[in-house]
Amino acid sequence: TPCSRTCGKGFKRRPLHCKTQTGALLTRDLCSGLRKPQELDFCNLRPC
Repeated sequence: TPCSRTCGKGFKRRPLHCKTQTGALLTRDLCSGLRKPQELDFCNLRPC
């Protein structure tokens, strides 16, 4: 998604999908215990 703010520390959401080793998509409840990258990232950290 786009950054939530144009300056002054916003947030950006990344869609995450869990897959099996063969590449099949897993539902969110089946991947909840697995290690995942962050879904939110900081963006536009410069002051306003």
